[in-house]
Amino acid sequence: SVWQGIFASILGAFLLGTGYWWCEGLFDLIGRDTTLRTAQVGYVEILFATTIFPLVMTALTSFWGGRGKTWMVLLIEAVTVAINIGLNYVLIFGKFGIPELGIVGAAYGTAISTAIGTIFAFAMFMSKGNRERFATWPEKLWDFDLLKRLFKFGIPNGVRAVLDVGAFNIFIVILSYYGSEVGQASTVTF
Repeated sequence: SVWQGIFASILGAFLLGTGYWWCEGLFDLIGRDTTLRTAQVGYVEILFATTIFPLVMTALTSFWGGRGKTWMVLLIEAVTVAINIGLNYVLIFGKFGIPELGIVGAAYGTAISTAIGTIFAFAMFMSKGNRERFATWPEKLWDFDLLKRLFKFGIPNGVRAVLDVGAFNIFIVILSYYGSEVGQASTVTF
């Protein structure tokens, strides 16, 4: 089932990755303040382009979460967050000879740390003990019937999450119409 989640993540990343090309038009439609727009578009483009990493990481961490091994999920996420904090410091503020990238540096920090966290999770998933006990490298990786079941039960939950996050972001966009300062403050606060 984890492999079916990985395959679904690849499909989802392909679909969400298209946002790299249309997100600038979305910002035009929303009418964002031009002083923030360039940085915001850059941030969102990077996250759209690298969306495969958080999706695959979710599939991988479900391996432990579904078995009640939440400490492993915590370890993977803690490693990822620690790397993200360090990279954000270096990339946002331009430390150790790296140029100051601002909000775009935050996107790169998130993308790189999530990629490293995903590699770490995959390495743990494919460890010898897991391969032997749980057949994490099965003879048949692709199981169309299991993938259909994953979509049957997963899509309703996914739609709920999209609506939840979407409503939240629409609220932040509405607040930004009250001025650049309000938009910045509400974004940072939330």
